[in-house]
Amino acid sequence: AFTGLAVSFEGYVLGNEALIIAGMMVGAAGILLTRLMAKAMNRPITGVLFGSFGGGGQAQEITGSQKPIEAGDVAAMMAYAERVVIVPGYGLAVAQAQHKIWELAQRLIERGVKVKFAIHPVAGRMPGHM
Repeated sequence: AFTGLAVSFEGYVLGNEALIIAGMMVGAAGILLTRLMAKAMNRPITGVLFGSFGGGGQAQEITGSQKPIEAGDVAAMMAYAERVVIVPGYGLAVAQAQHKIWELAQRLIERGVKVKFAIHPVAGRMPGHM
């Protein structure tokens, strides 16, 4: 949004109407998208623009136990399916588990399961979107 407004201001300074119009269009679209994203995150726009990054309160204590599982074990559990759709999300990216998912997909394909990945066409092109 601010880039578009900056281009518009530059067009005003240079007396270039095309820059003014293009900058206003980009600025308006940016402001609209910023408002929509802030509403989707349940945060005020001021919090999005001027708020702090990261840290959100006290760290929570983890309860329960973690049981590691291998891709082969998961593939065996899913082997009875005809088709599997894998929808990668933020957790997969944070865990850097892309190699494990690919290994799982390969094992399923070896067992004759049809595997597809459902990835949003613009995933990762906008901050906060995957």
